[in-house]
Amino acid sequence: MALRVLACPVAFNEAAKIVRVVDRARELAPGVVDTFAVFDDGSTDTSVADIEARGIRVIRHPEQRGVGAAIRSIIRVAQREGFDIVILDTAGRLSIDEALMNEVKDVRAATNPAETLLVVDAMTGQDAVQSAKAFNEALELD
Repeated sequence: MALRVLACPVAFNEAAKIVRVVDRARELAPGVVDTFAVFDDGSTDTSVADIEARGIRVIRHPEQRGVGAAIRSIIRVAQREGFDIVILDTAGRLSIDEALMNEVKDVRAATNPAETLLVVDAMTGQDAVQSAKAFNEALELD
């Protein structure tokens, strides 16, 4: 029996890019991911309408409750619907700050992941080393 995989980025007022992100992910992962969804954390822009117009499922909070609450909601949906693997994505950052480190700790606490990976844009350059060190100190990357 094949594993069921849910890929679900978290979005808040991401109308400018969220559709591109999911379209690209669908293109790169045919046959790997069963369901693409976007978790909308109370956007006030056109994010939800743009996502739904593409036929992408939207799971949402009616008001912004934060990444930790969004992740917990995604995990509940995944468990209820029988997904075996959940791929999560939160907003990318160009720099590391205390708010980001608190967010990633919240995500880890909410999910108890089997594996934790840090994906860094090549444009980050040498700062990727510092980012990896900071994330490893906070999360113990795999």
